[in-house]
Amino acid sequence: MVRDAAIAAVVALEGQGQSESAARRAVADQIGVSASAIREWMRAAEGRHRKVASPSQLRRELADTQARLAVFEQLNRDLVAALHARRHGNHTEPIVPR
Repeated sequence: MVRDAAIAAVVALEGQGQSESAARRAVADQIGVSASAIREWMRAAEGRHRKVASPSQLRRELADTQARLAVFEQLNRDLVAALHARRHGNHTEPIVPR
């Protein structure tokens, strides 16, 4: 119970803008354990609950996903343009680069 509450407190502090390490230290000071103990609790909880994603992890994953989406959107625009050009007889390059 204490471990779950500590993990929840760390996640809540991260949601308020603190880094994960700063949040762990703050919670550790409040409950009288080391920040590394809380880190280990969080790692163990990931196995039990599949994944405990911190706000900072979610922000990184979102940024990565958005960047990948932008690449795919551009690729889709390029393919549509190439298909349109091919359909109208004014293509000069293959649709799929080799």
